[in-house]
Amino acid sequence: MTAPTDINIMRDILAKTLALVITSKNSGWPDEQPDECAETLRRMIDFVTDPQPGKCPEFAAIQFLPTGPIQEIAMANGWHDAYPMLADAYDKSETRSCFFSGSSGQH
Repeated sequence: MTAPTDINIMRDILAKTLALVITSKNSGWPDEQPDECAETLRRMIDFVTDPQPGKCPEFAAIQFLPTGPIQEIAMANGWHDAYPMLADAYDKSETRSCFFSGSSGQH
């Protein structure tokens, strides 16, 4: 068995986050509602899988930031304990740089 690549790890982080987001309900205070966040996460997964210049999802870089859409949705829906683990794994992934540059993330 081969070790997972950073891209596979990032896809797994995004998929786990998406699974939580799609079960979340709209609330009055997050700026981005779960359906909007879910669509961004799906586009992030697609981009990590097949990076193309200029195709990086808008607002991808802010999704996991403290007080960003995912944390706000997590807090509003009772999975706030899972958020720090997902955000930490996301922050440790080298692949996340592609969401800040809009490039493939390859160095």
